[in-house]
Formats: sequence, C-alpha cells, structure tokens
Amino acid sequence: MRAGRVRSLFALPVDRLGRTTSDILATINIAHEHKVPIKLIREGITTLDEKGNVTPMTMLMTNLLSTLAEFAYLTQREKIMSGVAAAKALGTKY
Repeated sequence: MRAGRVRSLFALPVDRLGRTTSDILATINIAHEHKVPIKLIREGITTLDEKGNVTPMTMLMTNLLSTLAEFAYLTQREKIMSGVAAAKALGTKY
C-alpha cells in the first residue's frame, strides 16, 4: 500500500480484518490512509467511494459490522471455553 501498488483489498466477511472492533477499524484506517478501498464481499460494501472518501453510511456500516463481528467472536469463544471447562470437569481429553 505504501508503494502505491495496491489498488483495493478484498475480504469475504468483515471479521477477516481483525478480531476486535478496534483491530478491524485500525485495519480499515490504515488502508484509507493510503486511499485503498476495502471491498467486503459478503456485506456488499466498499469502504471508500469513487473519489476516495468515506461516506457517513459506510462509516456507520463498518462500525456496526465490526462491533457485531467482535460480539460473535466473543460469544463463540465463551461457548468454547465453557465446553473446555465441562470436559476438564469430567476428566475428558479434548
């Protein structure tokens, strides 16, 4: 990106850009510093418009989707840790 060789980034879901909201938004901001749009395939969003600007709607959507991605990650992690604890309590190898 620094050398100007990257014209756009593609990610299937937004959660591929980081695990937490701050990580995802930091990744997006780094790309935007270099005027590189990120195309979120599953969500159908491009983070910069044709002029290289962030629109208010895009900002809202990326913030909302990154928060939901973090929530899904933490919920899944909680389920996994609960299962591990249950397996340990039963003496089961996992």
